[in-house]
Formats: sequence, C-alpha cells, structure tokens
Amino acid sequence: MEHASPEAIREALAHVYTEGDSTVENISQADLIHARLVGGPAAKARREALGELLRIGYVNGKQLKKTTADVSDQFGDILAGYQTDRPRGG
Repeated sequence: MEHASPEAIREALAHVYTEGDSTVENISQADLIHARLVGGPAAKARREALGELLRIGYVNGKQLKKTTADVSDQFGDILAGYQTDRPRGG
C-alpha cells in the first residue's frame, strides 16, 4: 500500500464491502418474493446469478436475507433491477 498510487488505492477501495451486524432491515421477505428470488420455479437460478454478481457464492432462500444484508448497498441496486426485470418463462 505504501507504494501504491492514489488512483490504485481508489480503485481498490471502490470494490470493498464490509460484513457486519446490520440492525436495519433494508430488504424484506416481500422484496425477495417480488424479485422472484424465493418461492418460484426459477428462484434458485436467479439466486445463483445473484451470488455471482455480488461475489458471495450460492445462497439458499433461507440464508438470502441475512447474507444480502451484509452487502446491502450493492444488493439494493441489483434488487431494483430484478424487480423490474421480467424474463419470460421463469
């Protein structure tokens, strides 16, 4: 770090997220259902794609709410896209 350029440090920090106790619940179960991430025939495939996007790996429906709370800033933006995205057949 001591020899890194300011731009390299900014770039590295742009991809950092922290895990921690989130006392504020930003994502409800209804949000996850509306985004078809739980409770539907294509939910597992959508969670797999989400895990890749967030770089958190596969998360089952029961773990999704807690896991996404750890990366809620990224997840909030992605969730908005999932809620408006209505691919056919799933």
